Amino acid sequence: MVLKLHAVMDAQGYFRAWEVTAANVDDRRVAEELLLAAPHRFVLADGGAT
Repeated sequence: MVLKLHAVMDAQGYFRAWEVTAANVDDRRVAEELLLAAPHRFVLADGGAT
């Protein structure tokens, strides 16, 4: 099984929220859940595939 780590970090590099999922889980769903759990003013993310 291939896994992915999704994480929210603060400016000091501390993890504020994280989730490990199977590789086939949609990144957008997980990102929304994590940002609702640990909102931040700035978000850095890759473009991903559409």
